[in-house]
Amino acid sequence: LLITAIDAYKALGIDVAIAINNRQILESVIKSYGVKDDDISKINISLDKLDKIGAEGVIQEVCQRGYALSNVTGLVETIVQVRKEGISALSNTKVESSLLQDMQTVIDSIKNLRPDADIYFDIAIVRGQGYYTSYVYEVYAKGVSFRSALGGGGRYDRMIQDFCGVSVPAVGFSIGLDSVMAVMDRQILSDKVALVYSNTDIVDVLRAKDDIIKRNDVAIFAKQKNFKAQLDKLKSNGYAVLLKLENGVLSQPIDL
Repeated sequence: LLITAIDAYKALGIDVAIAINNRQILESVIKSYGVKDDDISKINISLDKLDKIGAEGVIQEVCQRGYALSNVTGLVETIVQVRKEGISALSNTKVESSLLQDMQTVIDSIKNLRPDADIYFDIAIVRGQGYYTSYVYEVYAKGVSFRSALGGGGRYDRMIQDFCGVSVPAVGFSIGLDSVMAVMDRQILSDKVALVYSNTDIVDVLRAKDDIIKRNDVAIFAKQKNFKAQLDKLKSNGYAVLLKLENGVLSQPIDL
């Protein structure tokens, strides 16, 4: 399934990295710091915010559930350390070695099948839905300033049984279309942009520039009679993408 996802993003021209975790690994670490089984899902939700609120924010939130500061600090520091050092940092912990071996096998297998794949273990990947039972993963764009995941999924072996009464293992992956479109849009306009206008009110020109500048380095130019010479000059000055605004209509990006 992850190979299919890698191929799909590659076909879209998006360079991605995949962060993968196993909730059973994370839960083993959480339990080793005295967290009760009934609280694990709540602690997962707090840890899922690590990148948003930072280690101190997570510590404060978990302590509000009645756990000792020393235990919570130890837990969060362990998570941070494992994120830096990778799966090897768990070799001397209470996590079952089979879980660690299986994780390494998954990563190695994907890299063997897709040698250029960027996939790595991230113990802080949780995905907030409670139905995930083991593996969870998220996909992120590389080379663009876009922090949201482009997709994700995982195993949910008990979901079908909960609905139908039949035990069937399951795994899924979903692509975030809005995020994918946003990244593709940014990639198209990732270079220095020249906005050349003609027969357009200056207010509309500035409005178009304001919209583009959110994503790119853009400059505006009035269209000259010798347009070809103007394009050559723009290209020599480092502009890689041309947008034409004529009669109030903005063109698609044009490579210079």
